[in-house]
Amino acid sequence: MTTGSNSLNDLYTQAAAVARTASRPFFLATRCFPLDLAHSSHAIYWFCQYTRSLPRADLDHWSDLVSGGLRGRLARHPVVEVFLDTVEHCSIPRDLPLELIDGVRMDHDQADNRRRQALPGDVPPRRP
Repeated sequence: MTTGSNSLNDLYTQAAAVARTASRPFFLATRCFPLDLAHSSHAIYWFCQYTRSLPRADLDHWSDLVSGGLRGRLARHPVVEVFLDTVEHCSIPRDLPLELIDGVRMDHDQADNRRRQALPGDVPPRRP
């Protein structure tokens, strides 16, 4: 399962680079892991980090792509490809990635609600 010229090894290398750049403490901890566990951890980190970085408007498409990949459809996205390999290799329950996406959706919705409540001119309700 590869995207164009990207082999899974290349994708795991990209995942490690993202983890190293985005969270040096996490990456340092994975240096103590056996190599296959470190690779899996980097892929999971990349998936979580990428998912959390998506704007709310893109989450439905992302969810469809991930869901399709989890059901065996070809998913031509490097983050999804390496993550799906990890899901298979580590026997990760297939509902967990979709639950993560739902959680990110809820985070966006809560942030939107907070922004709406803080609009200039809005007066917060007074407590008795």
